[in-house]
Amino acid sequence: MTDPAPRSAMSLPAQLAHSVVLAPLAPFKLRLRSLAWLVVYLLLAAAILGGVAWFLVSHQAQLKQALLRYLLPGSWTTAGGVLLDWLLASQSRAVLINATVSGTLVLISVLLFPVKERVSAAFERDARLTDEPPEEFPLWFQGLEELKLVILYLTAQMAIFWIGYHPSPARRAASTALSYGFLFCAFSIDFVSPLLQRHRLRYAQILKALLRHPLALLLFGGLFSAPALLVAHHVARRPELPFDRAILLLFGANLLGIVWGCLGGTWLAARLLEPARAARPPSALTRLLGWVLLLGAFATGSYVSGGLALSVHHKTQILKCRYSLVPGSLRFERPRLRGLLRGVVEVGVAFELGVENPTTFDVVLDKNRLEVRHDDTLVAEGHLAPMDVPAGTRRVQQVRLVVELHTSVLRRGRELLKDRWSVTLFVEAVPGVDVPIYLRHTFAESLREQLLAR
Repeated sequence: MTDPAPRSAMSLPAQLAHSVVLAPLAPFKLRLRSLAWLVVYLLLAAAILGGVAWFLVSHQAQLKQALLRYLLPGSWTTAGGVLLDWLLASQSRAVLINATVSGTLVLISVLLFPVKERVSAAFERDARLTDEPPEEFPLWFQGLEELKLVILYLTAQMAIFWIGYHPSPARRAASTALSYGFLFCAFSIDFVSPLLQRHRLRYAQILKALLRHPLALLLFGGLFSAPALLVAHHVARRPELPFDRAILLLFGANLLGIVWGCLGGTWLAARLLEPARAARPPSALTRLLGWVLLLGAFATGSYVSGGLALSVHHKTQILKCRYSLVPGSLRFERPRLRGLLRGVVEVGVAFELGVENPTTFDVVLDKNRLEVRHDDTLVAEGHLAPMDVPAGTRRVQQVRLVVELHTSVLRRGRELLKDRWSVTLFVEAVPGVDVPIYLRHTFAESLREQLLAR
């Protein structure tokens, strides 16, 4: 038998040694029984990841086109990638990679936790990591504990997403750091827990013990998630790499970390068994408060994320509407005195815009702005009043613009009558994301004709 697990918290050198030196060497202690279960775990995990990879590779184009067809009219599906690219660009590359790696880990953990438990138990016996018989929780209880991890994972990912959603560099840096921290903790918790749970320790005590050993918590998770992270960053720097090869490389590296981590986590858990037992279990009130906070954060994140999805659903349908300028509705207002005093000619322009909704969904439009440009020069800005256009109906909206004519614009003279006008409606699909709707070809010609007539 190996040296017994210490009864007190491990020192920092011991945490370092067991996390990045001894735990990675755990596969050398495999025996026939634990090796057999490890092969089963490997094959099942490979089958799951292979199935996911096959589905993504075989249907990537259809999935993307189906999403774009839902959001956009058929002729706009190429331009629709702008919205998807922006949503992805709102997060740093590291956040997206870490979310993919930790998501794969959670998927395997939820589907194969009984097999992972068998691997860990067989390895514990073969390597003689402990000297007492296990006292396992019922399988249903183990499933409930895994469900807690899923809720924790989803809550953490939503929080990280919303922190990084803001364009502030500080917020982006914070979300990146948090995503790495959560990924490392997720690996440690997932692979350290089986042995400790076999000895009647709940997640509350396990988390408490790991938090008292922060070096082991982060170093172990960082080491065993490293294969997937290194491959993911390599793939991200190689845009010419075919998608099928990229996804297979990423999943293969993740599979290596998961199988390797199962053995290394069992080794580390044996060293944490006595410190974890010494951790006083939280009181019923503390557990209740923890559940309230976790479920409250999960509900809040789900509500906000659901609101984002609903907003995208209602607002992007406006891309499928048809627009027309109501004949004879164009009106001008005299220049304002305050503008003249500033050397700027401000002319008010108002017209009525017909909006027809041919879709089966109601269109909701609130925050927006309308730009009129001649070449690259901004000539006028305005907005549409908030509106609801029910499915299959047509509404007329009042539009009012304030045209600021600066000296540089006035010098163009008759150049302004040339066909270089563009009219663009920017719709805020989600906070901070303005999706352009190019209206020029639907009513700009009518606007030009009315301007020439006057």
